[in-house]
Amino acid sequence: MRQRERRLEAQRHNLELSLASSRKEVNDLRVSMSAYEARTTEMRQALARGDAAKRDLETKLSTVSVILRELRYKPATYEWFTNKYKSFFVRQVDHELASGNPIEAFALALRSPSARS
Repeated sequence: MRQRERRLEAQRHNLELSLASSRKEVNDLRVSMSAYEARTTEMRQALARGDAAKRDLETKLSTVSVILRELRYKPATYEWFTNKYKSFFVRQVDHELASGNPIEAFALALRSPSARS
């Protein structure tokens, strides 16, 4: 009977060690999982920022394309160009100022046709 109690006590001790090891492993996996979730969230946000920048650049490229197409197929004077696209440049300068890019806004204002008139 005494030997059986010792054997059961040894089994209990081994099970307690195994339980403690399993709990530690679960905690380590939870920490690892939360780190991966944070990285995933960060990557999704970076992807969203990249998509927004892409859309912004596509819009600007489209506008430039339209301007170039019109200049190619329609003889234009400087006054015509200035009058037609003055509002576009004003909007772009306002956008850069609102975005916190005063240097870019100043450079854009210098390049705009309205700055020359």
